[in-house]
Amino acid sequence: MAQERLTVAIPTFRRPHLLARLLEDLARQSRLPDRLIVVDGEGESPHVSAVVEASPWRSLARTSIIHSTRANLPFQRIAASAAAGPVGVILYLDDDLRIAHSDSVHEVISALEDSSTDIVAATAEIQGIAPHPERSATARRWGEARRSLPGELTPSGVRLAPLGGATPTVHWLRGGVMAIRGGVLSQVRAPHALFALAQRGWGLGEDLILARLLCRHGRIVLARRARFEHPHEANSVAYRRDDLGFGFASAYSRRLVNDYYRGGATPRLADRIALLRTYAGASLCHGFQAARRRSSSRFALGYAAGAVAGILRPPSSRTLTPDIDWPEELRLSVAQEQWLA
Repeated sequence: MAQERLTVAIPTFRRPHLLARLLEDLARQSRLPDRLIVVDGEGESPHVSAVVEASPWRSLARTSIIHSTRANLPFQRIAASAAAGPVGVILYLDDDLRIAHSDSVHEVISALEDSSTDIVAATAEIQGIAPHPERSATARRWGEARRSLPGELTPSGVRLAPLGGATPTVHWLRGGVMAIRGGVLSQVRAPHALFALAQRGWGLGEDLILARLLCRHGRIVLARRARFEHPHEANSVAYRRDDLGFGFASAYSRRLVNDYYRGGATPRLADRIALLRTYAGASLCHGFQAARRRSSSRFALGYAAGAVAGILRPPSSRTLTPDIDWPEELRLSVAQEQWLA
C-alpha cells in the first residue's frame, strides 16, 4: 500500500498554548505529515508565529502559516484545502485536541491510502466531547433516530453510532478529526452560508454538511482505534457560548444541515417534516426544562427563536453577511500564506 502525500491542517484562534501542545503531540506520531498548514484566524498573530517557529516542524515537514482574513472555522478549513491543492490526503485537526496514542494519525488515514476502495473520508470519535444538550431526549421522543440505521445521520443532524468493526461506514464526520482525499475535496463546493453562520456566531453542523457533500463521492469510515481527546480547557469561537446565543445556534444551524441533507440535491418532503418534528419536540422539551429550572429558560428561548428563524428565514450569505465577498476573502487569505524557512 503506497503512502499518499499527507497534509495536516490546523485552524487556530487565540489559543497558542493549545496549539503548541497539539504540535508536540503531532510530532510524536508514527506517521508524520509531509506538509503542515496552520491557519491563524487572528490574521498575523505574533503568538501563533512564535509557537510554530519554536516547534520542531521546520525540520519535520514543509510548514506554512495562512494569515486568515476571518476568524471563522469553516472558512479557515477551506483556506487550508485551497492552499494544499487536490493531491493526497488532508487531515483537519482542531487546535484544542490531544492525541492520546502515537498511531492515531496512521489509524485515521490508513483507509484512504488504498486507492482501490471507494472510501473518500475518515473520522474518529473524540473522548471528552459532551453530547448535544437537546439530542438524546429529542431523538428518542420526536426525531428520526428510531427509523434510521446505525451509522446514519438523521435529517435534523443527529449522528447515530455504527455497529461493530474497526472501520465501520458512517454518514457523518467529527469536525475535530477529518481526513479527506484531496482530489475529492477539490470537487466539493462548501456553501458560503456555512461561512456566514460561523461569522455570526452560529457555526454548528458544518462537519455534517461537508459529510453529506462527500457521501455523493464515496464512503466515510470511522477509525475506532484512533485516540483523540478534548480536554475542555477553552471554549470554541465557532459559536456563541451564552445560553441565549447557543440555543439559537443549536436550532438555526439545523436548517442548513437539512438543506444539504441530500448532498446538494433538493431535500424531500420527509426531510422537512423530520426537521419540523425536531423543532417542535426540542422546543417542548426545553420549555418543560425551563419551567423546572430557571437556568434553562434562556437556552429554551434562544432555541425557539432559532427554530422560527430556521423556518421563515433560511441561512444564506446574502442575508447574514451581505457585506462580505467570500471568494475574495478566500483569495486574500491564501495569498497571505507564509512559509517557514
